[in-house]
Amino acid sequence: MKSTSDEIKEKKKATASEVVCQIRSQIKGGIWRPGEKLPSERYLASKYGTTRATVQYAFQKLAKDGLIVRSHGAGTFVKEADLGRLEFRRLTDHIDGGITSLVERVGGVASSIVLTKGIITGSFFTHKLQLEEDAPVYALHRVRCGNGIPVALEYTYVPAELFEDIDTVDFAANSLYQYMDSKNHMPVRFNEIIQIVEIIERERTYMALPENVPVYSCKFIGFDKDNRVVEYTEMFARCDMFELNLDSR
Repeated sequence: MKSTSDEIKEKKKATASEVVCQIRSQIKGGIWRPGEKLPSERYLASKYGTTRATVQYAFQKLAKDGLIVRSHGAGTFVKEADLGRLEFRRLTDHIDGGITSLVERVGGVASSIVLTKGIITGSFFTHKLQLEEDAPVYALHRVRCGNGIPVALEYTYVPAELFEDIDTVDFAANSLYQYMDSKNHMPVRFNEIIQIVEIIERERTYMALPENVPVYSCKFIGFDKDNRVVEYTEMFARCDMFELNLDSR
């Protein structure tokens, strides 16, 4: 039979676990951003209806898990993920290889700067998407960021007829692939061309790159589960931020 002290201890640990889950969820959800200072132990204890000792226990667990850092006299902060060199695979080998997924896989926060978006027409893009020449194409040009640092530049084109509400989506904060998946047109197979090139001054400015620094140039066509072309993208990715992995495991 468990003693009263053991029951109290178990209850305290369970409460701390709940606090851990709440804080972890808020960090992952972007409510508390990398480098941001967390509220005080006293405030969080009041917020969650528990004790400071319980919050301290939760902080210890979160620090051990690498989500927060504690600085004596300064407070507790959300840990800033070190992006290091992102693993850049061929999309055909690794379907979940979008920038959002690559950044989040190393604990970073993915975001985008939308440069331009909207309906365009033109035989080049309709040809790439295997559409009729006058079919509408939706263009989405973005700077892709990890922890606020530009890591890639994407020029993406999709058949407008498949994504009628696409212009209502905020792609500064939302994943294009998650949106396409919600419409049952997620790319699952790709034709790709990858080169190393130098880019023009305007694109270097977008990516905050100095002159003469090369980038990966990736052009790919994506097909959905029904083998329909649903994406044509031209992407430039920083060589100093990506490690190209061609292992087709």
